[in-house]
Amino acid sequence: MNNENPYFEIPSPNGMENMTPTLLSSVEALPNGATLALQKGVYHLYEEGTKLIWLNASNNRSCNKLVAAPVFNKKGITIDGNGSHLVCHGLVSPFAIVNSTEITIRNLAITTEYPYSVGFVIEAKDDEGFTIKFDKGICPYKVKDGNIDFILDGNIISSKDGRISLHSMDRIFVVYLMTPEAPGDKSKFPARFLGIEATDLGEGRVHFKYYGDEHPKSAKCPYEVGEYIAINMEEKRRRNAFFFEDCLNIKLESVSVERFGGMAFLAQRCGNVSIEQFKVLPIGEDRVSVTADIMQLVNCYGTVSITDSECGSSMDDVINIHGNYLEVVKVEGSKVKLDVCHASHEGFFPYRKGDSVEFSEKHTRKLLAKAYVVEVTPDPDNISQCTLEVDRSLDNLPIGSLVENATLNPDVNILRNRFSNFPHIRLSGRGKYLVEGNEISQCSQAINISDLADYWYESGRVKDVTIRNNLFQNCNALGGNTFISIGVSGWPENAPLIHEKIVLENNRYVGVKDCKIKVNGVVNFINRDE
Repeated sequence: MNNENPYFEIPSPNGMENMTPTLLSSVEALPNGATLALQKGVYHLYEEGTKLIWLNASNNRSCNKLVAAPVFNKKGITIDGNGSHLVCHGLVSPFAIVNSTEITIRNLAITTEYPYSVGFVIEAKDDEGFTIKFDKGICPYKVKDGNIDFILDGNIISSKDGRISLHSMDRIFVVYLMTPEAPGDKSKFPARFLGIEATDLGEGRVHFKYYGDEHPKSAKCPYEVGEYIAINMEEKRRRNAFFFEDCLNIKLESVSVERFGGMAFLAQRCGNVSIEQFKVLPIGEDRVSVTADIMQLVNCYGTVSITDSECGSSMDDVINIHGNYLEVVKVEGSKVKLDVCHASHEGFFPYRKGDSVEFSEKHTRKLLAKAYVVEVTPDPDNISQCTLEVDRSLDNLPIGSLVENATLNPDVNILRNRFSNFPHIRLSGRGKYLVEGNEISQCSQAINISDLADYWYESGRVKDVTIRNNLFQNCNALGGNTFISIGVSGWPENAPLIHEKIVLENNRYVGVKDCKIKVNGVVNFINRDE
């Protein structure tokens, strides 16, 4: 072993043995500058032996995670899988990397014991309800008292515990399944729901009868007889395959996620992120890779590079790069009480000491004030709120104003990738964006550039975006009425001019219905493809 560059190995696993304790102890013992090499094999990671860590993961559930490989407060660490497969059982989160620099993970694949999406076909429907037929070989399920429970590796996913989302595999069309006992504020759902009571008909067939919910968002089955639908078994988003927070100079190389319940990759408040040869596609007879976004980067900075990757068949966006808005609920001089407003952002406050923040009017996005962060203090009694102390008095700031971090905005290069069968690529932020040399196909919207303060509270405005030399093929084939959408969420054509410069040039379009491009709220839109 070289003392200057320590090198450690994990021996090949023996069959189905639990490799979680070995992986966890090996990772935690790594000195700075070390490489941990896995001898090629199949590593089964069970919940027993994981480390319970509370993580405030944006656009996910903030909760205790069962982490198999925690990398905290380390520098210069490389984890080389040498072509190994990590099979996650139960609710294992394989990697959580926090407050670390110069971290590389390469040459490995992640999958789960069971698919976290369950497929079925609409067999029949009428005004009273609908009947489905499940795929063969899915995870076990049972129907009791009108609820349906799925048993996944020792965990039960039940319709009585909350909404379960249904996704058409032939178009982007999501509705929720709700039984009478299911909790949740239906008015805050991003889609409509089916209020049902389940009856098991045997041989993989289940009938869902409407129980007569009169809520305005209540609906009847919108899918056609014969249409193939997938159930998202990880609607609660309790984990990610790779989670990074407050890290600098991170790299993913030659890594694949074959199936997973949740996001494949999430980085927040991270600088200089490189993702190369990232493969996220279904395996075998699976039709879904991951049940949430493939790559999400929230309030990052420096440079983000996504290159030479092949991703698709996800239940949410293939890429989503954004910041988070918070809303002002109280002002006392230089101290401002803020609320995240959307439950999926709970616990994550995207500010660091010295960062520049901007306050704007919620609906017009008119700039009201600028300041620098002095301190951020989470509310110990409310996971959705924090107090932001800045370097100036803000006594005249209106309640309900929005605040966003103007510092944490990366330059982004998305180059030479192949993306297919997904809802959108969502891009926002004030860095310089280059989207070049990609093949983008079978989606609802190939590119969506928007400021989403109306529901998701995702910011924000873009400054300089170039989209060139890409092949757009059969984009908006999955139900979108445009294939590129640029603007301000919820606004008509006279939206406030918050986006600066966007250029389209030398792109090719094949099978794009009507070649629709919707643009509003942009000062300088240049379309050289026309």
